[in-house]
Amino acid sequence: DFKINDINYITLKEPEPELTIKTDEEEGQEFYYLEVEWEPVESATGYYHYFEKPNGTITDAQVSTETFASIEPDLIGRYGFKIQALADTFNNEDYNNRYFDSKGVSKSITVTQVVDEPSENEGVTTSEITIEE
Repeated sequence: DFKINDINYITLKEPEPELTIKTDEEEGQEFYYLEVEWEPVESATGYYHYFEKPNGTITDAQVSTETFASIEPDLIGRYGFKIQALADTFNNEDYNNRYFDSKGVSKSITVTQVVDEPSENEGVTTSEITIEE
């Protein structure tokens, strides 16, 4: 952060994503998914985020104002989650401040076993997940 004349130039704080394992039930079958949540970043107008699967595929890349994202793992290996808080560079209501996007933040988890159980809805159940940071 720095100041030139009466203008403050401010880089947004980085989001602090928390990875958790959640379960849900659909049509009588329990399944697991990975959820990421974070607290809103002050002065952020949104968040750019995506998941990277173990095979390098980027999925669910989006800009959103929500403070959560989720994915149902379908591969064994490390899943990455990357996020960046986005700034409104100039805002008439905050005339003396100019904001820059935050630095990107990465978190990862490792899925150690995926068990496919045949069912009518072809859901995937994940029986063992470990979180590594």
